[in-house]
Amino acid sequence: MEEVLADLITQDFVNEERFARSFASGKFRFNKWGRLKIRQGLQTKGLSSYCQTAGLSEIDPAEYLSQVKDLLQKKLNTLSDDDLWIKKNKAARYLIGKGYESEIVWNTLNDLIS
Repeated sequence: MEEVLADLITQDFVNEERFARSFASGKFRFNKWGRLKIRQGLQTKGLSSYCQTAGLSEIDPAEYLSQVKDLLQKKLNTLSDDDLWIKKNKAARYLIGKGYESEIVWNTLNDLIS
């Protein structure tokens, strides 16, 4: 079994870096996960920190911020609370739970509200 696996790795059929890039790209685009949740998923798969960084490099920073803004706008439109503070907290908790960094979420949320 080890010989077969070694042979697959040398022929580049099994490539952890390629998997990490594909995993990160897919989870970001289709599942709308943030960097923190993607990194945690890659750690769960047992990938090295180099592969995790390579995977996360697939995410374009401008596209990342755009997705944060879009998700916040959609979430704010679905919330029916009259209190702005409660509405902001619910929207922020939603995105932080999806793995987005709290600083980015709160800065974007404050920009949207004001």
